[in-house]
Amino acid sequence: MGKVRKFSLSWRRVLFVGCASAVVSLLGSGQVSAGAAMRTAHSATKATTASSTFQSGAFVAPGSPAAIPKWDAATGTQSTMATDYLPMNKGWAGMDGSGGSLSWMFTRGWTGSGYRLSLAVPIIPSSSSGTPVGSLATGATGAYNGYFVTLAQTLVVDGESNADLRLGWEFTGNWYAWSAMTPAADANFALYFDQIVSAMRSVPGENFKFVWNPSARSFTAKGSTVEAAYPGNAFVDYIGLDSYDQTWLTPHTPANSWSLTTLPALTAAQNFAAAMGKPLAMTEWGLATTAKNGLGDDPLYIKSMIDWLENPAHNVAYESYFDSSYDTMTGGADPHSLAAFAATWASPNFSFNGLSVTSVSPSSGSPSGGTSVTVTGSDFTGATKVTFAGVAGTNLHVVNDSTLTVTSPPNAARTDDVLVTTPDGTSVAVVADHFTY
Repeated sequence: MGKVRKFSLSWRRVLFVGCASAVVSLLGSGQVSAGAAMRTAHSATKATTASSTFQSGAFVAPGSPAAIPKWDAATGTQSTMATDYLPMNKGWAGMDGSGGSLSWMFTRGWTGSGYRLSLAVPIIPSSSSGTPVGSLATGATGAYNGYFVTLAQTLVVDGESNADLRLGWEFTGNWYAWSAMTPAADANFALYFDQIVSAMRSVPGENFKFVWNPSARSFTAKGSTVEAAYPGNAFVDYIGLDSYDQTWLTPHTPANSWSLTTLPALTAAQNFAAAMGKPLAMTEWGLATTAKNGLGDDPLYIKSMIDWLENPAHNVAYESYFDSSYDTMTGGADPHSLAAFAATWASPNFSFNGLSVTSVSPSSGSPSGGTSVTVTGSDFTGATKVTFAGVAGTNLHVVNDSTLTVTSPPNAARTDDVLVTTPDGTSVAVVADHFTY
């Protein structure tokens, strides 16, 4: 079991590592194509309802249960689930487990580990030379169903019959062989998804959950037709999202990245999921280096994302932090983000209330102290202390829930964080709370 935190619902910390009337409404608003709407309308609804248990975690390393305790130690978390990826470049036999091809991942890896898997499934694998061994159009005919029956059998035999399966994840990008970025590809993707789900559900002993998993940004991207690739409610248990701390806007700031890029995409995706009557799953999220148009060490993103994920109104079933390649948060380069992550998740009785600092005015003052400072943010009610570089200020006055005033204490010449403490905890350090002596 994970840790239980105070919230409007009981949340557990673990590692992870509709109806026809809604369709009519969507058609009227132009939110989905007629094809997608018809698939939903004619589907028997195998709806997954919201759970009072929110599950969360990370991808750390492939086929490696031993890596999870290291993540736990670094982040202060407890883990019961893990994310992994089936091979993409070993053809069908490397993907479906035939001939024991996946024994390294399961029987010598996850099997018997006690972790439940969120498993990314490459629905068109490539050969070792990088040549795709299939197509969406052919998959839509059912020609590849046998491979997915074999995969289902492999998972059942290896004790992974309850895995969450991300079929053709990030299909809205152009980096995978199953890319769906045209009307024809959207239609074929949806039909192929249906074929796979039907084939895998035919295997005795299966209890899989199927995840339709575009990039979150595809819901706001200009010209995107992501909804047209929706397979229909009968074939989807979760709507998965991959969302990283990246923006191409200027100025390239944490605030712009969150408020103008990430948040609008999440909101649009959540609106679609609500219309479909499906829970969300944040199947990948994380920091990104500046070389990848990311913000690097960005605690504002970390805390804002966790805030968004834990809001019951967004109906998020689970999240999986991607601690690899884009920007490994536990690798030492992101100390503020790691601290924000640990502070938000780790406490067994943490009451998440959105405590944050968004501005400090003035943002500089004399090293001798005595500067009257106005701090703005959220959830300041009951504030007991405000520190400047670890030293408590004086004359604290809480004006309202979003504003307080305080007098800066003497300190050495430096730039550091202004942190607000309430009975529920202390605000996470962000760039916006800096004060210069």
